[in-house]
Amino acid sequence: MTFSNGANIAGSTLVLYPDFLYGSILFRPMLPFKKMPAFQTTKKVPVFISSGNLDGMVSTSEIKNYTNLLEENQFNIEHHQLNTGHNLTDEDVVLAVKWVHNNFKL
Repeated sequence: MTFSNGANIAGSTLVLYPDFLYGSILFRPMLPFKKMPAFQTTKKVPVFISSGNLDGMVSTSEIKNYTNLLEENQFNIEHHQLNTGHNLTDEDVVLAVKWVHNNFKL
């Protein structure tokens, strides 16, 4: 699980090394690069993204663009747009835990 800047670092890893991670949880990410390089996963890597409708740091259009780019490059995206700002909420955690249980055998 990564939040904000940590989510951006994990997102950079997804782009630069698309098959390195088994999955990723990104809370409040933004596009990791202004000019995105070519990338694609061969493993349909699952990625959980949660963003806030009221986030003053990351626009909803940027998140939509980011999730579309990941989907177009074969990542399995689950995106939740929550009614919050840039802050992490209990709802983020509950949704992420459910996602982990649905995507990984524990």
